[in-house]
Amino acid sequence: MVKAAKSFELNKEAEKELYNWIIEQRKQGLGITYAIARRQRTNILQKLPSQTNEVLKNFQEFIICLRTEKSFELSNILNMDETPIWFDMAGNFTINSTGEKTIQICRTGNKKNCFTVVLIVVADGTKFPSICIFKEKRLPHNEQIPSGIIVWCQQNG
Repeated sequence: MVKAAKSFELNKEAEKELYNWIIEQRKQGLGITYAIARRQRTNILQKLPSQTNEVLKNFQEFIICLRTEKSFELSNILNMDETPIWFDMAGNFTINSTGEKTIQICRTGNKKNCFTVVLIVVADGTKFPSICIFKEKRLPHNEQIPSGIIVWCQQNG
């Protein structure tokens, strides 16, 4: 069975679902990092309302405390994150069954190419549109952009 760090402890049903998902991804030659496994774990846990509600409750308590101490309106509390996303996210590390000497990971050939994603959320629940910043002079003419996403091109990246 896959080695599991303490941060990956789940209930038995969710643990089995995560394990099966990892095995399926590895059969396709995809690399699974701990970050990817954590994201999948979050997706699985979202199906379990009791654990998800606990996390939301803790966040709400933090915001209430912040509002009480500093007299901020919820609409004035924002969180912004700017993070690079590589086109080839496969790393040199993956989760796999023990005992194999060579493990293949599929790659796209875009190891050095990335774009930046900016996400902004307001404490009152408002979500700003996602911003994707590409290192280009301009966006190609026929490029289709999904609604709710802003795309910027910047020559310096």
